[in-house]
Amino acid sequence: METKTPIRQIADLVALEYGVHPTDIYGRRQTGNIANARELVCWLAETVAGHDRLSIARQLGDQNYATISHAYELVAARRSDDPAFQEMSDILAAAIRVFDSTALHRAAADPEPHEIVNRILGNPRREAIQVSVMEAVALANALFAHREIAQCIAALLTTNFEDKDAEAAIAKALKSRLETAGYLNYEETKS
Repeated sequence: METKTPIRQIADLVALEYGVHPTDIYGRRQTGNIANARELVCWLAETVAGHDRLSIARQLGDQNYATISHAYELVAARRSDDPAFQEMSDILAAAIRVFDSTALHRAAADPEPHEIVNRILGNPRREAIQVSVMEAVALANALFAHREIAQCIAALLTTNFEDKDAEAAIAKALKSRLETAGYLNYEETKS
């Protein structure tokens, strides 16, 4: 069975190139760099890593199939019109192919932050110096996601409950952050 590069790894790579935080790629913000990064993740995930559009849509925070198809078309058109963009996307594609051809992604496949912390706490002197880059990235992403969740909860708790629109907007943002952090399953949120 062929293993595909996880979409999370592709998003991390593209986020680094675009100078955005990986969690922004999973959200709904449409600012230029974030939208462009999200579109490139869609194109790379399908073209290079072989993910299907429905799984890309689900993993990118409840995007739909049509959104992923549109993103794919935008990147394909931009690649044909912009040589610098084509070169940059080719370099990222090559990096993903190298990653796929090695055992790296199997060793680094979505490290679980809680497991890393437990391992370090179990033997801090030995384990703290053996944290891989991918594990450090996983810990940083988890801390960032938890900070955003804490901010949403604080905003929800301090909201004037007479303002139902503000309350609903904050609850929606909290749900989105919880989904991105992996605390809500996509299937669970549909009901």
